[in-house]
Amino acid sequence: MGFFKKIGEGIKKATKQISFKNLVKVVKTGVSFVPGVGEIAGGVIGNLQQAHEDKKAAAAAQNDYDRQVAEYNASQAAQAAAAGAGQITGTVAGQFTNSLIKNTYAGASQGFQNGVNEVGSQVASGVLKQWFADNWKKLAVGLGAVVTAFAIFKLATRRGTTQRRRY
Repeated sequence: MGFFKKIGEGIKKATKQISFKNLVKVVKTGVSFVPGVGEIAGGVIGNLQQAHEDKKAAAAAQNDYDRQVAEYNASQAAQAAAAGAGQITGTVAGQFTNSLIKNTYAGASQGFQNGVNEVGSQVASGVLKQWFADNWKKLAVGLGAVVTAFAIFKLATRRGTTQRRRY
């Protein structure tokens, strides 16, 4: 049993020391003394090396793509979080400003409130006057069309006077 155990340990030790680079060196140098075999083995090993390099390049490209996707997703998540925080901040600020203005207006004296109301009504009146000044032609045409349509409707549905014949 000891004999086979020693053989197994030797094989195990040898397989741990074998690597792809070592194998390439051995094949390129060790097999070259046999004519023709070195070139064939070198060509096969060259193809294996190229395949290995291609596989490493593909893995690096995939890792780079995955990293870019992860960065993009992280930036999108950060933008969404910032937008949500902005909405919350805007809502809170809006509520604060709304309550501040309402409470300030409610706490003001009656004379101040009347003044603010009068200024507000004058602004609204000025806006309406300017709108009518800008759009009076359109209103006139629209009103004329409505009156004309009503007159045509009345004329079309008017019952004619009945004529009585004398016999």
